[in-house]
Amino acid sequence: MLDDVAKVNAHIDKCLSKGAVQKQTKQASIFQFAVRKPRRQQQQQQQQQQQQQQASPSSRRPSGGAAAAAALAAGAAAAATEIIDVTGEDCEAAPRVPTQQRTPTKLPRRQPPAVPEGSLRCFPCSIVGRQFLKHDADCQSGQRLVIEHEANNPRDAHALLALDAVSRVPMGHVPHAVSRQLAPLIRGGQAVVEAVVAEEPLTDKAPLVVELQVALQPPAPTSSPGVQKSAAAKLAKAEAAAADALQRAPQATGERLHSNFLQVLVTVETHDAHLLADLERSFIVAYKALPLPCQCLFLRLFQRKGPLFCIASLDYKEVPDCAAAATQLATAGLAAVECTAGGTGAEDDRAAGVAAAHEASSDWQQLAGLLTVPELAAVLSQRRIQAAGNGGGGGVRSREQLLAALQAHAAISPAAATALAGWLLQATGPVVQLAAAAQEAVCRLQRLFFLNEGHSLSQFLASDLGTVRYPQYAVHRSVSAFASRQELLDYEAALKAAAQLSDAMETGDGEAAEAALAPAWAALDAGAHKRERPGVPPFLQRFHAGWMYCVMATAGVSLLECQQRHAEAVRRLEQLLGGRCCPNRRGDWYVRLTTDLEHLKRPGESLERAEKALSDGWLSNGDRLALQRRILRLGKPPRRWKRPHWAEAAQHEALEVRIEGRPLNNTLGVKSRFYGPNDEQCTVEELALQYYAGEEGGGWRGVHSEGGIWATLFGLLLWDVLFMPAPDVFRTPFQTAPLDLDTPGFYEARKGAVEACLAHVAAGDAPRLLRASWEAHEGTLARGVNWERHSLEELQLVAECIGGAALAGVCRLLARDHAGWSGGMPDLLLWRPDRRDAKLSEVKGPRDRLSTQQIAWMNALDAAGLHAEVLKVVEPETAAAGGGRKRRL
Repeated sequence: MLDDVAKVNAHIDKCLSKGAVQKQTKQASIFQFAVRKPRRQQQQQQQQQQQQQQASPSSRRPSGGAAAAAALAAGAAAAATEIIDVTGEDCEAAPRVPTQQRTPTKLPRRQPPAVPEGSLRCFPCSIVGRQFLKHDADCQSGQRLVIEHEANNPRDAHALLALDAVSRVPMGHVPHAVSRQLAPLIRGGQAVVEAVVAEEPLTDKAPLVVELQVALQPPAPTSSPGVQKSAAAKLAKAEAAAADALQRAPQATGERLHSNFLQVLVTVETHDAHLLADLERSFIVAYKALPLPCQCLFLRLFQRKGPLFCIASLDYKEVPDCAAAATQLATAGLAAVECTAGGTGAEDDRAAGVAAAHEASSDWQQLAGLLTVPELAAVLSQRRIQAAGNGGGGGVRSREQLLAALQAHAAISPAAATALAGWLLQATGPVVQLAAAAQEAVCRLQRLFFLNEGHSLSQFLASDLGTVRYPQYAVHRSVSAFASRQELLDYEAALKAAAQLSDAMETGDGEAAEAALAPAWAALDAGAHKRERPGVPPFLQRFHAGWMYCVMATAGVSLLECQQRHAEAVRRLEQLLGGRCCPNRRGDWYVRLTTDLEHLKRPGESLERAEKALSDGWLSNGDRLALQRRILRLGKPPRRWKRPHWAEAAQHEALEVRIEGRPLNNTLGVKSRFYGPNDEQCTVEELALQYYAGEEGGGWRGVHSEGGIWATLFGLLLWDVLFMPAPDVFRTPFQTAPLDLDTPGFYEARKGAVEACLAHVAAGDAPRLLRASWEAHEGTLARGVNWERHSLEELQLVAECIGGAALAGVCRLLARDHAGWSGGMPDLLLWRPDRRDAKLSEVKGPRDRLSTQQIAWMNALDAAGLHAEVLKVVEPETAAAGGGRKRRL
């Protein structure tokens, strides 16, 4: 379950993406900062390169009419290794897929590259089965995938798995009708298959639209003559099957993008006009003055990863002539189009160099990113540039080798780099790049509309196409999240600094983290976190630079503590506690402050600060318990003679049950694994479930979900309360929860409705309420509700076993302090249908111990009438030393 830190400020659970301002991708959130060892990315990449023994195909974009295939121009921008067979200078062009007729334009068209005939086949396809992935599988346009045979797939002997080319994270499967044709070719070494993501999927579980790149390998000298003909036949069948599968996949359209973007403009101009300046207003005027095809092309390009796009590769049905539309965008100042005039020899080289010098977009590295490996090889061959290892006999060449050769040539002189950009521009043909000012304006308009860095126009598309269903509620805006434009600009600057800090801490770069923290420390010193924001509701206060800097400073304090700089950490924590931002973090700040004071050998001051902290109304139950236990430990005579009235409750310990387990590993800091009863390997939670299911454990059914099943029950039972009308908490149609859910104001504003609903639950009406909510909203996105993990019948049975009073008590806790109680729920929920009873169990390995938040949950569950216990799995040699009930498993 997400910890308490990750629950704070859910509005920015996705940071700004790197390298593409228009794309929102899931990254390590600024609200999930943790100081940890840097990842061994270089070692992983080296291992991956060693595992790639076969040649990977190059990329060639077809110019077919499908909208998905049109987005393939960004595919070559990926940095993954591509290897082809370069046989010399004399190469013939590969056959191209026929394209639809278009109106001629004055811009010269891109010429097809020189590649060996029949060695490469490219066609659009879908990647399916992503809804079954148990991990985040975010994709961007242009991302490169590798396609491998999944030999151990129990359901399909021909299964082809798509993996990210760098991280090796599974992204889904090639459709069965396609894989049954390609898998024999891959297994037999007759083909190497890669893919390039054509368009960002509508959701992280929606099918991907990719370009499959199939490189047929030269037949072995001993193979029969019919082998190559059979491979070509299978490839043709695979292409036909891919086209059929792609027709059934939902496609984004420019018309939808256009109409939805107009809604964004209307909403922002109505409610946030005071935040717009000449930059946004001039863009809106220029955009609205464009013809519809130009507007659609602009939004299409904005949704894709750039910055450059080959005009010859653009193909959208709502844009009859992409070249003419790109020219109109450039005339309106929303884009820049760059092309070269015809010519040959040195004169052509000089012209290309002059053209490349006009715009920064002509940087040769960006242009090289648009070209496939065959096209890069053709440029090197034409310009007599030798790639490493090319001497004499040709052979396979990787993208890295070709780029290294280009880099060496560009390093000769600035003139050589300029000429190189011109040569590459000749190879790409005319290119278009959106204006930076226009992109900045659209990003700001989206931010004002969604108030969520993870949302974009894709939310509209997913909802329009029925791929995603959002709850039905009344959208209401009466106040702006920002009082002035300067507040908005300061907030954006804080977001940028937060993204830099997130990247630095993700990679373990301490110097970069220190640099990124500089504006946060400066903001604290200037008192930005103390400023009042009159007229702004509490749940909108987090959209403020001071709030963001406090979040960053919290991560910075962790860094200071890891560096043993406790005195500086104390000073920063005192500053944070003196402000108004992030009130639900105050308990964590107090705990860390008192801990750091102890590190500084100041126990008396630590005790005083802990005692003072208990009067703070923002403490979560776990933080309050942690402070109370610290007071009891430090406040012994002669420091304190009087025992607090809450001492007995703070020292209460849950019942502990001990069982023996045979460990598979016993490394500190590594999750424990054990041998089960049948010698199968299992986690500590799986071992516990096996124990409880047995006769000795009580014959319980159970599930390891921590708080997952409770969040589902809470969301279904209180659905109507969660989405009832309330001022300003639902600001767009794309929310999965009200903005005030994690604030005390949620319960106070809906107290009557909450208590009325919980009265029905306590009276035993939960099964009926669950059925009504399930039948009315099944499949609708709602925070915490998982429609796939548990069936309706199972949820109804669990509710009956828990009992109405106990279930109502737990739901009341979550309604009153959703953020405070969202973490720390016991691992296992157990029930016995025949006895209609239930209990909870927190499972701990040999070297684990309860957190104060988990202890607080144990106490709260006991108070609600639910039995909760701790199951301690111990190793045989330590079992005799512990107390509690012992069982051997």
